[in-house]
Amino acid sequence: MILRIVGMMALASVLAGCASLVQTAISNGINVGRTLPADRSLYNVLDDLSIKNTINNALLDEALLLDINTDVYQGMVMLTGSVRDAATRQKAEDLTRKVDGVRELYNEIKVTDKSWLKSLPKDTWIENTLGARMVLAPGVRAVNYQLRVANGVVYILGIAKSRAELDRVIALARTSGAHQIVSHVFLSEAIVLDVDGMKAQPNGKRAKKKPVPP
Repeated sequence: MILRIVGMMALASVLAGCASLVQTAISNGINVGRTLPADRSLYNVLDDLSIKNTINNALLDEALLLDINTDVYQGMVMLTGSVRDAATRQKAEDLTRKVDGVRELYNEIKVTDKSWLKSLPKDTWIENTLGARMVLAPGVRAVNYQLRVANGVVYILGIAKSRAELDRVIALARTSGAHQIVSHVFLSEAIVLDVDGMKAQPNGKRAKKKPVPP
């Protein structure tokens, strides 16, 4: 009886930890159902989440969090949004580069006086619609991509299994209503592991189209 009680207490503790983990992922904008693919382990997802949280905390300390979006995929970081001067844009980049685990940084922050609020409704609609179409598209592993739409520009970060898959994704983006497409995507037929056997890395030729004609 004592052993059974101890076992039940241990199981309850594990389940509570799992619930806390899922809640943390959801509260930080992670769609658990879409971010745990075979190509990216739970370790990779949590590692990316940790990087994103650290960057966002640094941006928050500088009152930049509302102006800048952060997307992370396997240590690759993409910054989007808009700021009023080049110095602020550089500050965001410098803060990001200091974060442990950042392997590559794509700074797509625009310097402009225009407010992002005006384009927010349309940007949100394009982002959600394109994301849904990618999930349903044959031959596209939507879980391998991070999408962001800002000021009518579609930004894509991730890994394509083949050139054909990447072409399908770009074709979907072209018909999304955006006026420009920026791709930070690796071409990879496989994902290999670091020597520590833990952190996944892209393996293959990088396919970067910047920008892609709409």
